[in-house]
Amino acid sequence: MIAVTTIYIAGSMNHPGTTLPANVRGDCGHGHRTVAAAARCAAADDRSCKIGHGPHAGSDRTVIAVEDGRKRPLNDRELLELDAVT
Repeated sequence: MIAVTTIYIAGSMNHPGTTLPANVRGDCGHGHRTVAAAARCAAADDRSCKIGHGPHAGSDRTVIAVEDGRKRPLNDRELLELDAVT
């Protein structure tokens, strides 16, 4: 059995066929061990946007999973974990 390493980031899926994030803010640049930690990172980025650009600004980062270097959407279990912390 091959062990799959999963981390979570605050970012977005890539543009199809590229390694470029499909959001304005880009990825957070570091991995998180839990969905909750990545959600806190995304929330902190959102607060930073509001501080710098006013109350109507915000971050477009979301929590996504990265398995062995490949981004993927959150699965059902991970979505339930995200709902519990947001």
